[in-house]
Amino acid sequence: MTLPNSTKLPMLRSMHLKLHEPGWNFDGSGPNESDRIVLVEFENVQSEFADLDPKSVLPWSSDSNADNRYQAVIQDIARKMGAGMADFAALATPEKPVAEVNSLADYDLYCHYVAGLVGEGLSAIFAASGKEREWIADQLTLSNSMGLLLQKTNIFRDIKEDVDEGRGFWPRAIWGKHGFDSMAELLDPAREKEALFASSEMVLDALRHAVDALDYLTLLRTQSVFNFVAIPAVMAIATLERCFMNPDILKKNVKIRRGEAIRVSPNLALLSTAWLMDSSSTERSTHEMSRSSSENTPKRFTPKSLETTPTS
Repeated sequence: MTLPNSTKLPMLRSMHLKLHEPGWNFDGSGPNESDRIVLVEFENVQSEFADLDPKSVLPWSSDSNADNRYQAVIQDIARKMGAGMADFAALATPEKPVAEVNSLADYDLYCHYVAGLVGEGLSAIFAASGKEREWIADQLTLSNSMGLLLQKTNIFRDIKEDVDEGRGFWPRAIWGKHGFDSMAELLDPAREKEALFASSEMVLDALRHAVDALDYLTLLRTQSVFNFVAIPAVMAIATLERCFMNPDILKKNVKIRRGEAIRVSPNLALLSTAWLMDSSSTERSTHEMSRSSSENTPKRFTPKSLETTPTS
């Protein structure tokens, strides 16, 4: 956020090439940027990237001299992600230094660039490793949905922190219909009721991706890969349940507490056990897991802070 677009945009569009420039780093970000250290010590990223075990060429590549499969996947995803993020950053203006997300289509596209592509890249790496079948790399829709479920959960939950730091990723298409002119107005205690109605739409939008995400789990065949994917998915669904119509998200960063994580764990164990048995059982268990969280949601449909006392 501290870099001008004249510096930021070219860097985003060429970041994937920096993986092959030994010793490159960048210390021009502001001292308070949370990810500044990644660029300052980028040579460590390059070192790890260079040490990836060689594999056969990507099946869709005709270049026999291409980098190994892991490197090719990572570089390709970094290229697409950098270009997409640059497109959104270019929409910023002096009045709005952080580009605003307007439509739901824009929101889906933004989340695709920052998280859906990660899902696609991981699927390709799972296939390249031999731990999953080759065609898992072709499941782009399901891979994207897994990434969007996680990313939208974080965006929904982090509204207070983002607004306080001058960011805002909730789409105007959702909060604008509730009479707000800016995301900062969502934090106005006097308008809590309208803000929570907008937040409920954010939850429903995130849950659009839940079925695809759970379907993706039924395709996995290796326990370690399944755990790697299932744990954040289960925690995301639990977070949506925890934050649904919860006024605390407008006041602080709400997270799943340790006790709640323990309560979620049996659902994950059930899902894992069913996965070991067969995919049809996994589908039934994912349904049970989702229902476990959703059954608690209606209880908070009208928060106590919004309830009105009936008049006699």
